[in-house]
Parts: sequence; C-alpha cells; structure tokens
Amino acid sequence: MMPGKREEDGEDGVVKEAAKGAVEGVGIIGAGTAGSARKVAGTMGESASRIAEHEHGTEAKEMVDGGREATANVGKVVYDVTTGTSVAWHSGEVGFAATRASTND
Repeated sequence: MMPGKREEDGEDGVVKEAAKGAVEGVGIIGAGTAGSARKVAGTMGESASRIAEHEHGTEAKEMVDGGREATANVGKVVYDVTTGTSVAWHSGEVGFAATRASTND
C-alpha cells in the first residue's frame, strides 16, 4: 500500500498514485532537458562570440551577437508553436490534470 493511502482506496488508489508519479516524472525530465539545452546553446553562443572577436574584431563579435539574438527569437517562436499545438503536450497536460483531480478526491 502506498504511504498516505487508505485501505478502501485499494487498487484504484495505487494506480492513480502511480499515474500521477509518472506524469510528474515526464514533466521533470522535460524541464531538465529544456534547461540543459538552453545552457549548452548559451555557452556555445558565448564561445562563438569570443572567437569572432578574437579573430576578427569587435564588429564581427557584434554581428555574431546579433545573429544569436535573431536565432533565439526564432527558437522561442518555434517552442511556443510546438507546445501550443502539440498533441503529445496537450495529452500530457490533460493526463496531469486528471491525475491531480482524481488524487484530490
């Protein structure tokens, strides 16, 4: 029996708790993956900017930084469109909400 579950919850309570944990786990993994990708991209961009400045001067660095900003803006739009229209994302949100509602009964 899961901690905090009543005996009368039985198998349904265990299934609900397991589903809730699985949905929360997917959310944590997704957030961690997105955060890691942002850090790697940021570090790579900073390195490219420093290299451009070192090899070609301040003007080249400014051009690289401008390109990085434009790319970041496009990336944000793609993320918003993907998460806003993704069937998988919406299914996860529905599953999370349903699991949360059923465990709050």
